[in-house]
Amino acid sequence: MTDQDMKARLRDQLGFLQRSAEAFDAGNTAEAIRIATVLRVIFHQTRKSTSLLTHLNATSISVRSKAGPESSTGARRVAGWSLAVLHIFPGGSILAPICEPQNIDTMVKVNVWWTMVFAVIDGAEYKRRDLVLWAANKDGGAHVADVIPTDYAKIRVRGAFAKLF
Repeated sequence: MTDQDMKARLRDQLGFLQRSAEAFDAGNTAEAIRIATVLRVIFHQTRKSTSLLTHLNATSISVRSKAGPESSTGARRVAGWSLAVLHIFPGGSILAPICEPQNIDTMVKVNVWWTMVFAVIDGAEYKRRDLVLWAANKDGGAHVADVIPTDYAKIRVRGAFAKLF
């Protein structure tokens, strides 16, 4: 395939992503599986599977994230409210007041976004990559497994798909 062909495949995948996200936002939560499959196609790189971004030589781009980047102190901003922000540290967490208006959206490198913790449930941290691969590889995106991972079942029930972006 040529570079133009790969760009066309990316446009297709982004169109799939947009339509599935709209359907998900409208209440069709099963679209999370298709969203995960598209994200796997775009971002997941292994020895046996080449990501679309790798085909496009675009693995150093930045993407928008709702989970803030890790600070110099090791804290990670994973959720924001109008009055406070939750910072997660390697040894615990702290809820701090927000004194000025802030936008939690940040731009981060693809490899950071893909492996970033986006949800903390019952003290367990979950990365985007993990949820995407569980959904795509075990829950019907590209394969249906007869048994799904316990952590995936827990995070799926708790509605973490809505926090993925």
